Amino acid sequence: MENFFIEDEFFSTLDDLIDYIGLDVEELDDNWTTKVKLSELEPMFQFNEKFIVDAIINNTDLFEDRFPEDSDNAFKKIEEAIIGSVDLEKLNKMIPSLYYPNCDYRIITKQDLLDFKI
Repeated sequence: MENFFIEDEFFSTLDDLIDYIGLDVEELDDNWTTKVKLSELEPMFQFNEKFIVDAIINNTDLFEDRFPEDSDNAFKKIEEAIIGSVDLEKLNKMIPSLYYPNCDYRIITKQDLLDFKI
């Protein structure tokens, strides 16, 4: 079993869980169990055109002195430049991925740990 959470603690393997417990598996009660939340590898976030355009246009106040009084046309051209030049698919593929909890749970027993150690 790989990549699961117990509360907010992430474990990449059962070996990590055994280390976390801090006891020899043999010392656990025979009826010892713990409920874990399974996880999936997912990008940290994904960009879309609206987010990128809004983020840039909302921060143009850094360059306020370079904009004309009526900036609507300039904003439209900036939006077109962003949409026409940003490769969202490539950008989103480059975003790091991490393991995040999903809605699936599993019970790990002492026997699971013993079987893993074999």
